[in-house]
Amino acid sequence: KRKKPKEGTKTLSEEPILLWLTRSDKIIAQRVEAMERVQRRMKTMLSELGTSEKIQPQVTGKWRSILRETRGITTSLTQDLNKGVEQAARPQQMKQRFMDRLLRQKQLDTESDWEEKTFDDFSAESGCKWDAITRREEEDYVKHVALADELRSSERSSKVALDYHIVCEEVKQQYREKTYANYVDLKDTIQELVDKFPAKQMRYERDIPVSFECSERVLHKTKDAITALRNQMSSESENEATLRDLRASLREVTDKTIKLRTEISMAQAAEKKQLIDLISQSKTTTDKLQRFIEKSERLLRLAKMCRKLETEQEKLPSSSASSLDAEQLSQEEACTSMEAPSEHPLVQEILDDSAALEKFWGRYSKVQLECLCLKKEKADLEQEKKQLELRIKEKQLEELMLNSLPALPPIPILPPAHTHSAS
Repeated sequence: KRKKPKEGTKTLSEEPILLWLTRSDKIIAQRVEAMERVQRRMKTMLSELGTSEKIQPQVTGKWRSILRETRGITTSLTQDLNKGVEQAARPQQMKQRFMDRLLRQKQLDTESDWEEKTFDDFSAESGCKWDAITRREEEDYVKHVALADELRSSERSSKVALDYHIVCEEVKQQYREKTYANYVDLKDTIQELVDKFPAKQMRYERDIPVSFECSERVLHKTKDAITALRNQMSSESENEATLRDLRASLREVTDKTIKLRTEISMAQAAEKKQLIDLISQSKTTTDKLQRFIEKSERLLRLAKMCRKLETEQEKLPSSSASSLDAEQLSQEEACTSMEAPSEHPLVQEILDDSAALEKFWGRYSKVQLECLCLKKEKADLEQEKKQLELRIKEKQLEELMLNSLPALPPIPILPPAHTHSAS
């Protein structure tokens, strides 16, 4: 078995891996700095060239291609780092396999010398040989990886720098050409303007008096038009005042006509209502008169029927009928005799039958008087009955108190004989 190394010391297999990792970190930092430098230079170049519409698309295209290259570099670096980590783990696996193989080989080779050497000696010898082999393999692997990384980074950085210089030169050349073309165009236009200036000045001096005369004529015309417009405005203002007065008078007339129409409509409605009321009242009066006539005719028929149905006893004068005042009868006869005869035939017929009606009403009053007398007699008898019942109850209570005997059922009291005749 191999001895375990101390905690503070590093194994032989770990040292080249750490060297390779530190070297790769340095390479990545250098690449990042180079990319930042390229970005700064591009920004300064863009600020120097300005933001013209024709140059800007080309510069932005080149700038995007450079950004793509830098992103590719970073992705390749990350892939290389991942591969390096995987390859750094491989030596440990290879070491284990090789150790197993070496142990088997040593067992086969040293069967004869097994008694002289121990297993610890064999393991120490094989461990030394294995450490030397793995160290050599790791150093060779790290050298190859670093060399490949340097070659790749140098190729890519040189390509990016070359593209950057080419783009800068193209942009500068385009900017120079454009500025020179603009300078030539401006020079030609300035020369043309200088050549045309004297002729323009002469024409201007010649046209000044003509323009002044035209402007004076136009001014006089405008003044005349202004005065005419002022006069027209004054006349229009007067017309507007008269029109305003006419509109006010028209409004007053329309208001009066509307008021009169409303009054007329209200008067018509009132008259119509009065006519309707009169018609309804006349209709009600005619209906009432008709009912009155029907009732009077019915009364006459009833009086005739009563006169036919009178008995001999009713024809005789009773004591109650004799109690009527002779004075009242004489007054009624005087009133009837004083009344003037009416021209209407129905009224005349009613006056002719008044004697029969008087007899009828006399008999009716006699019957009513008899009914009232009977009702009064009945009330007196009922009161007397109540008093008798109270006396009987008092007497029974006195007997109970005296004899202390159970109460006997009350004796029914028959009403007197004249009560039956009254009821």
